[in-house]
Amino acid sequence: MQGTDLHSVKRARSRYSVLGVPAVWGLRLFLVLAILISSLPALPAAAAPDRGAISYAPTDQESPALPEGTVVTGPEIIPELDKPPAEADALVVDPRNPAWMTLYGSEAARLSLPPRVPASFEAAPEGPAVPLGAWQTHLLQGGTRRITAIVGAPDGRLFAGVTGDGLRVYAPDANGVFAWSAIHDSVGGLASESVTALEVYCGELWVGTQGAGISVLNLSTGAWRQVNVANSPLPHDNVIAIRAFRSPTGSNILWIATSGGAARYTAGAILPWRIVNTGSGLSNNIVLDIAMQFSGSTAYTWFGTADNVDRWDGGSGWTHVSQTGSGSCGMQRATRIVVDHANAVWFAGEVEVPGAAAAPPAEGDESVLVPATHGEESVPEQGYWVPLGVCRRTVGGFGLIF
Repeated sequence: MQGTDLHSVKRARSRYSVLGVPAVWGLRLFLVLAILISSLPALPAAAAPDRGAISYAPTDQESPALPEGTVVTGPEIIPELDKPPAEADALVVDPRNPAWMTLYGSEAARLSLPPRVPASFEAAPEGPAVPLGAWQTHLLQGGTRRITAIVGAPDGRLFAGVTGDGLRVYAPDANGVFAWSAIHDSVGGLASESVTALEVYCGELWVGTQGAGISVLNLSTGAWRQVNVANSPLPHDNVIAIRAFRSPTGSNILWIATSGGAARYTAGAILPWRIVNTGSGLSNNIVLDIAMQFSGSTAYTWFGTADNVDRWDGGSGWTHVSQTGSGSCGMQRATRIVVDHANAVWFAGEVEVPGAAAAPPAEGDESVLVPATHGEESVPEQGYWVPLGVCRRTVGGFGLIF
């Protein structure tokens, strides 16, 4: 090696050896690992996930337990439970309304659901069967007496007030056959034959009369008690209407319309009575009907008086239709007021026709023209009240329906 530095050659070979040795051993190590891996047994392929699979976790109460890790891929069908039940067992009929019926789809459903038996209605009398949508007419007696009020009790009895002839009761006898019976005035019982209003309130039948206040019948014991001007804050013994309401907070409220204002009674309250009259803001003390409308935390009370329609918010706020107007309805007073499930208020509206323009009603006809009343006295020369139709008040205001 002429001209070559011997020490340089040695250093180069040393660098090659240092670099070459790790590369050779790395290749050998790779080949050994490849041989080892290829000699291992093949592993089972992983099962694809099943959306319907249910992982079973055995518990102490279940027996026999499946082996740990078992996967259930679907429900097991038991033919005996999957088939429809026998025809005699498949039909389900509502005992309170036989027109409603259904069928069990499988034996499993029939065995899983509890029997459809009414809990507390068995003792309630059912009365004669009447097809849905059909009408029945019951003639209480001959003559020209009118039905002044009618109400049903929770026990199935029906009460009807008859002009000048007390009460009629439609109830089953000892054999379960429904029939009419009469309740007449008596000492310690019904205070007057002139029944004007009926309402069921807190397990009692409240019977309003003309001139004798209210007779209250306990529907469970049959005992009577009296509520009148002499023994209570009732403003007048001439009762025109009695209405029961239940507030959103669960209070049971009874309103009584009389010829001397309105009375609110709340059973169980510390101060159960509240009297509303012209001194409170009512437009007229003769109150024909009352309804309650609940809106949020406010309880509005509507009064149909002898010559107006009033709304009271329970405090100092009064609204009178004579001042605000009734929109397209045009009514001046209402003989009946009802609040529906949508919180709209419905009125049986009337308007006053001047006496000079109104023909007197036919003898015995009380359904078309009624002498206008102002205060306690009837003043027919000032006009007659003529039925206008049905009015409805919603958020948008009043409107005449028909």
